[in-house]
Amino acid sequence: MEEGREWEPPGPSASEVWFPPFSWTAPGRHEAFVLTLVSLVACTSFWLLGVIDAAKETTSAILASALESMFDVFSTLIVLWRLRRTDALDETPANVQAEQRTSAALSMCTIGIALVLISFAAYELYRDDKEAVDRTKLGDTVTLSFPSAVVYLVIGMLQINFGLMMRVRSIRQDGVISILAAAVGLGALLACLINLMTCEYKEYLDLAQDYNSTIARMVGHRKRPLRGIALMRAIRDHAKNMEMEGDDISIELDHDLYYPYYWVEDVITVFLALIILTLGLRALAEDARSGIQWWRPSFWTEPPPPAMLAAAHPVAAGRGRNEKTPLVKA
Repeated sequence: MEEGREWEPPGPSASEVWFPPFSWTAPGRHEAFVLTLVSLVACTSFWLLGVIDAAKETTSAILASALESMFDVFSTLIVLWRLRRTDALDETPANVQAEQRTSAALSMCTIGIALVLISFAAYELYRDDKEAVDRTKLGDTVTLSFPSAVVYLVIGMLQINFGLMMRVRSIRQDGVISILAAAVGLGALLACLINLMTCEYKEYLDLAQDYNSTIARMVGHRKRPLRGIALMRAIRDHAKNMEMEGDDISIELDHDLYYPYYWVEDVITVFLALIILTLGLRALAEDARSGIQWWRPSFWTEPPPPAMLAAAHPVAAGRGRNEKTPLVKA
């Protein structure tokens, strides 16, 4: 080191500039942005799967799942817009305005998710379709609901943890939305398990299918179907007649599946959606009480306020790209 020259710490390397280290214990803008990108990839994947299912078969449950995932994608994009600038967490008037708008938009997304779920689930309850449960789709629902619930739960908990440490409300809200999506997935999984465990299986012999047989003629002239010993005798006589005619004896059993709790998924969905709706309305009410007039068009259309000089706001001067500024107090 040359004499008379003060020592300066080495600057960041090229790899640190392009790929800064990820901190779990002291998260900042970089960590929040990366986690939100992961959330976007996850919710977009599940949304595309819902769209593919809707293209194959359009039902109210599939449409509700696709629309719920669409709202989740939209809310994640809003948070990415909020974190788009490297100084997004500096306590400037423009960032405060962006945070307020993001918070209000996320609350509206939460309300939108709740209304979609309530509408489709209430419609299914009104239909009271006892054949609504399709056994062939229960396995697909379990296969999709469990991993989506786990992914949403992990991402949501990390977002809430980051939001609490950074004291930024919008990140916490996005985490709450992810956890609510996980709750909806777990609700669908619980409903599938209930239907699988309580399914009533019944086998029966439909003798009326063979209209050339003696049994079909016997059953056709009776007001009530044959049962018990009379049915067994009719089957024996039918088998003897087929044996005398040289035909192969073939008796096939039919079966029926009945799900007594076919409505349980819709009830669980309505219950969870009411909780989601309450959280969204409560967040908007808190904003209104704090003076945020989100219902006015000017709140959304006003240009961002001019940046303050560092001399006028010395607290905001010198903050780095990952500074954890409490834009919204916890």
